Amino acid sequence: MRTRPSSKAKAGRARAPVRAAISEPPAQTAADQVPASKGSGRKKVVVLGSGWGAVSFVKSLPADTPYDVVLVSPRNYFLYTPLLPGAATGAVEERSIVEPIRRPISEKGWKYYEAACIDVDASAKKITCRAADPECFDDKGQSCEWHTFDVEYDYLVTAVGAVPNTFGVPGVEENCMFFKEIAHASRFRREVRSFILTIVRAIS
Repeated sequence: MRTRPSSKAKAGRARAPVRAAISEPPAQTAADQVPASKGSGRKKVVVLGSGWGAVSFVKSLPADTPYDVVLVSPRNYFLYTPLLPGAATGAVEERSIVEPIRRPISEKGWKYYEAACIDVDASAKKITCRAADPECFDDKGQSCEWHTFDVEYDYLVTAVGAVPNTFGVPGVEENCMFFKEIAHASRFRREVRSFILTIVRAIS
């Protein structure tokens, strides 16, 4: 005989409410803020990337996991890509489809480095990262100096995603607009607006 699950069992399986996306820009990581890789006595898990795979993995780990978790990514936010077309057409604001990556990391007491992994030494279990120096800016307000630092790991999770595939077709990269990042949605909206204004001026 089949029995129906109790209301307590259904409540236990209920999903946690989804947090609204917030777009506060976090500060960059300075070179002297990178801690030593040894001495904690706990296994270190380094996660590369801040997309669907990386964020899903980090959020699935309990806060009391017996590991030190470090996430490394040059993109300091998680992008909800299904709503990217809406951002391109103006149906939703860009800030409403991004979530700062520092929030799920800091809530569990872990660390995030705004940097790009440029080398992996599997034999030494060490990655080399490159990050901008937050104290150096050019005349346009953009960071101009770069520094590198090493992060040792016991387990490495690579979730850096992929780039658009051109299938080797000549001229695609030079003449086509890709649609994968916030910058692509902004460019698409600017191009469409520019074409409309050009047509209006031509017929007026």
